Amino acid sequence: MSDASESSLTFSAHLAGLSLISFGGIPVILPELHQLIVVTHGWVSDAEFSDFFALSQIVPGPNFVFMLSLIGWKVGGAFGAIGAALGVTGPPCALTFFGFRLWHRFMTRRGG
Repeated sequence: MSDASESSLTFSAHLAGLSLISFGGIPVILPELHQLIVVTHGWVSDAEFSDFFALSQIVPGPNFVFMLSLIGWKVGGAFGAIGAALGVTGPPCALTFFGFRLWHRFMTRRGG
């Protein structure tokens, strides 16, 4: 496995965990992201991290996914960008989907 692929998987896995425990958007987990991306792994510099955050704030749409996709692109190219987007959106979507299915199952149950 190449270094870029390994870095992309590490980044995506970390994002998956953060996406399940964070509420309130990117400012809530910004310190943790900075620690992982800049301090621990050195994937981007402080200036690049700040630039990615600023760019994601001025562009309309899901700025959290956009910023992490930019960093994922820097870490592992297209594979890293896609992995970052899926890592941050996939787990909460799956949790919501299966939670709804479970809720629906018990709400439509008759008698007991």
